[in-house]
Amino acid sequence: MPTTYNDSIVYRRRPIARALVALNLTLGALVVVAWQTAMLFFLDPMSWAANRQFSTGRDYLLLLEYPLALFWIGPALAVVFGWMAMRLHNYKLAVMIMIAPVLTSLIVFTLYWGLPDGVR
Repeated sequence: MPTTYNDSIVYRRRPIARALVALNLTLGALVVVAWQTAMLFFLDPMSWAANRQFSTGRDYLLLLEYPLALFWIGPALAVVFGWMAMRLHNYKLAVMIMIAPVLTSLIVFTLYWGLPDGVR
């Protein structure tokens, strides 16, 4: 139970940080486990955002290449650094670190699927 105002802020921010840990781990795990299906969703928007074509082969080494690596290495690093920030009781920094991969994905997909074909 919080005893001061600062303690109440910490208790309110901790669930957000933990939810972002779960979300990043889920996104990263889905890409690693179902990487061929993830390619169907990620390659078109990422090709558009990067303005280049990516390989559509079925080799496991593609998991280490951009853009698929962005969708599992990014969340994994965000969880590691976010966890370290939470250990230092800096929940604001932890949330900012862990929301970055989620926002990057949302922005790219929203722009790709939301813009008309003539603009893309």
